[in-house]
Amino acid sequence: MKTQLLVIEDESSIRENVAELLTLKGFSVDTAADGQEGINRAIQSQPDLILCDVMMPGLNGYQVLESIRSHHSLSHVPFIFLTARAEPDDLRQGMVLGADDYLIKPFTSKDLLKSIETRLKREQIRNNQLQVQLTDYLTNLGRVTIHEHNTPLAGIMGFIVLLKEDYPTLGSAEMESMLDQMMRCCLRLKRTLENERLTHLLIHSHGSAEYDELSQGNSYVFDALVKQVKQTIEKEHEQPATILIATKMAHLRLPPHSLTKILEELMDNAIKFSERGRDVCVSGLIRDECYQLTITNWGRAFKSRDILRIAPYTQFDRKYYEQQGSGLGLFIVKTLIKMNQGHLQIDSKPEGLTKVTLQLPLMDRVRSLNKSA
Repeated sequence: MKTQLLVIEDESSIRENVAELLTLKGFSVDTAADGQEGINRAIQSQPDLILCDVMMPGLNGYQVLESIRSHHSLSHVPFIFLTARAEPDDLRQGMVLGADDYLIKPFTSKDLLKSIETRLKREQIRNNQLQVQLTDYLTNLGRVTIHEHNTPLAGIMGFIVLLKEDYPTLGSAEMESMLDQMMRCCLRLKRTLENERLTHLLIHSHGSAEYDELSQGNSYVFDALVKQVKQTIEKEHEQPATILIATKMAHLRLPPHSLTKILEELMDNAIKFSERGRDVCVSGLIRDECYQLTITNWGRAFKSRDILRIAPYTQFDRKYYEQQGSGLGLFIVKTLIKMNQGHLQIDSKPEGLTKVTLQLPLMDRVRSLNKSA
């Protein structure tokens, strides 16, 4: 199949000459005489690369690029500007919007073909990397989900068998203990299924109403909310957790469900990887026009290089440690924070002190109050 190119250029002589040259070089070429027509053709034909003039009547090249990048299916298509303007500010504006290259008019056929070849090769490398990531994702998906679904189910089935076979001889305390264990298994399975659903939503449902709800809204953070999350998590763990809480109340530009989910996953991880008898600390304060939430624990160290490896169904050092979880929690946290213009930082010492710091956006009203206080 031929590589599909789209040329958006209002000057007919340039548009036709470029299209003819590229056709002779074996490309399949579509053309558009203005910005709006170019956007429409890009959506319809899904080209492999776009060449676009900057100065055009109606929508200019920057507006075209901004619109192209807003479409999920076109967000990574290589985009090359054709321009007679080579001022640094003009080049910077295009690069900020996501342009891949500039060709200054008049350009030679050699320069044009070299730029196209370079950008197509780069895109092929990116696609190859994505394919490797997808293969890893599917491999981890099968391995982790089978374990995470079967483990709690096996626990539930085992206790059901015990209840059926030994029911006449069991005391009320023993039965209550078994029911508590079954409830923990159910809650673990429920969390796994919910995280799988949320992960699929975050990866595949950009622009949907449910996806937008995760980044649109506001909520309050305060001690009572953190204590409520603590109680929820404790139901999934056999041992009660010692969590020290000191969060200054603040109004965040973050939907309630997203805030609660972030707290749940980070506090659950802190408890899960803490040494027995060590406290988990959750603190929060307003700093530098944002809300800084910090969660610390003592236990297994988190390697700094692993921050870049956070991805669905990825568990670090699993072959060395027996651990529960599907590896989705940190991916969900990282994605939700990024969606809401926040920042995540993880610092871990070799001796086992791990500190997770979140910078979360404040509502404007709270920022103003904080400044005037």
